[in-house]
Amino acid sequence: MYFVEIFQAFTGRLPEVDDLIANTAGFLVGYLTAQGFLELFDKKAYKYGIIRILSTVILFCISIFALSFWVNGDALQAEEEAYVKMMEQYGMEHR
Repeated sequence: MYFVEIFQAFTGRLPEVDDLIANTAGFLVGYLTAQGFLELFDKKAYKYGIIRILSTVILFCISIFALSFWVNGDALQAEEEAYVKMMEQYGMEHR
């Protein structure tokens, strides 16, 4: 899983922490979903397979939704700071 990040050092692109987080999250979602599908073929664990697949997909969607607010919040704050700096540079009042 981390081979891609290590290989990037040889191509001129350095690995970043967010890449590691995204790769780890993708691995976990794929693994849990695959385990759920395997449980679908077992008569005794059929219900648990459906529950595992649904809970993994729901948790993944909630995580993506929460991360989008976190990332957009940082971007909006940076945009506001740039706006304030520009207004101060031109001697104008900001609201």
